[in-house]
Amino acid sequence: MAALDRIQSKDAHTLQLRAQVLYKLGQYKQAIDCYEQIIDTNKGSDDAPDIATNLLACSANQFDQIERVEKLLEKLGDVDRSYEYFFN
Repeated sequence: MAALDRIQSKDAHTLQLRAQVLYKLGQYKQAIDCYEQIIDTNKGSDDAPDIATNLLACSANQFDQIERVEKLLEKLGDVDRSYEYFFN
């Protein structure tokens, strides 16, 4: 994580890497923060399905963030939200 902290870039790829590391460290709220930044700055991204999947994984481990994640998923727009999509 210290190496990621030294990177000055705040582009979507760096934020996504940071979010994945935070998730692995069990810092789910901070991971959701990164995904929120990605969504707010990269609307209509091709990565929307991946971001949605990762957001749901974060909320599954951080129950008090479920409503926030639902709002972020709405911002993503037309993303398949079926059980089969996310859990297969």
